[in-house]
Amino acid sequence: MKKSLVLGFVMFLLMMPLVIAEDTEVKIKTAPDVEVQMGVYISGSEFNSDSLIESYTGNSDQYGDIEYDFEIERDEFNLMVFVRREGEDTIMKKYLDETSGELVYYEIDSNGIELTPTPGFENGVAIVEEGIEAINETVNETGIVNETEEEASKIVGKVFSVFGDEGVLSKKRIYYIGGFLFLVVIAGFVVAGIKHKISAGPKEIQIKKLSELRKEQKENLDDKKEDIEDYRQEIEDAEKKIAEAQADIKKIRNSEKIKEMKKKIAEDEAELNRLKEGRD
Repeated sequence: MKKSLVLGFVMFLLMMPLVIAEDTEVKIKTAPDVEVQMGVYISGSEFNSDSLIESYTGNSDQYGDIEYDFEIERDEFNLMVFVRREGEDTIMKKYLDETSGELVYYEIDSNGIELTPTPGFENGVAIVEEGIEAINETVNETGIVNETEEEASKIVGKVFSVFGDEGVLSKKRIYYIGGFLFLVVIAGFVVAGIKHKISAGPKEIQIKKLSELRKEQKENLDDKKEDIEDYRQEIEDAEKKIAEAQADIKKIRNSEKIKEMKKKIAEDEAELNRLKEGRD
């Protein structure tokens, strides 16, 4: 149970940045080829190192544009921008209470230099031609009315209204929904573990009387005594077999000596007889 809770809490901490963090795109338009430093700070606090969330430094492109995606885990933030150009004074701008998860776009004049328009962009957003309206105009010119295309345009509009930044399923809401579902899953695991513990019930504890314990001890002691007696009997039997084998070996050795002595006596008698016959 404790392991499940700890594991769930650790997983929740690991998932927190993924659930809450918002990708916030910050775009700055200024003079071309200048150094731009952007710093994101906690909303409602002073602009200092303690309240700094994240910073980025880079150079603007040929149109004077520079952009960066900040991961911000708060609903609002403060922004401070420095524009530095060699041989000129540094320009500093502060912007308060910006909304996380939305495009932040500002234009900063660099010592009177005229800003260069970026082709295909307006206020930091790409210009998209509305193809559906162009199709409808073409159809009207030829005198053909296509109701299917009108219905398609309505459907597309509804889809964008659902998934857009202000729609029902915006990025921020999707993050919150994902975090809520994750917490529901963790809670489900915890509840399942508790139910399993309850259904399993406590382990049965067997309590024995002192007399029963003594009886078991006595039986175990008797069994050990019988084992010892059997072991002693086996040792005695082995000793008897060894003694008998030694006696048999002794008998064999004695019989061999008797045979040798008889053979020696026979040889001596034969020698004695030869000597007697030679003397006669």
